[in-house]
Amino acid sequence: MKELDVVSLRESRVPLKAGSIGTIVHENTPGKSFMVEFCDASGRTIALEDLSVDDVDLVQAC
Repeated sequence: MKELDVVSLRESRVPLKAGSIGTIVHENTPGKSFMVEFCDASGRTIALEDLSVDDVDLVQAC
C-alpha cells in the first residue's frame, strides 16, 4: 500500500466504525504504517489516524 490508495478500516476506532473508507495521505514507514484520512460525505475530515498495514484492507490502489 502507498500514498493515495483507498483503504477500509478492519476494526472500529472512535469515532470510526469497521469498514470506514479512508485514503492514505502519508507513509510513515513505507509499506508498514500510514497516516489515513477519513472524510464525511461532504469531504470534511472526521479523523486522521496513524494505522499499520494490519489495521486496514486495500480497497483501491492508486
